[in-house]
Amino acid sequence: MFSNGSTALGPALVASTTIASKGALGSKVIICTDGEANTGVGTATDVSFYDKMANYAKDNHVTVSVLTIKGASCNVKMLGRVSSATRGTIMKVDPTKLGTEFSKIISS
Repeated sequence: MFSNGSTALGPALVASTTIASKGALGSKVIICTDGEANTGVGTATDVSFYDKMANYAKDNHVTVSVLTIKGASCNVKMLGRVSSATRGTIMKVDPTKLGTEFSKIISS
């Protein structure tokens, strides 16, 4: 896996959760990433950001799940705060099984 590059998970979480909150109750967001939040709001150490997003998602009945690649440097601990609060799932998958695992999240 590459150890450089930009991953803007915070902005992606804000945008997707906001869009989902405008939809039907019980909407889902699936964050798929192979990187660690290192660009924009919600960097990998910004606990308050992830707690605020967890509360926002929960208050708006949005479930947030995380799908990441085994061996990647994704900070599941921070994203997991949002998933746990919204009863979403966290999955670290083999890249060759990505489609199957993604389907499992959508159908649950």
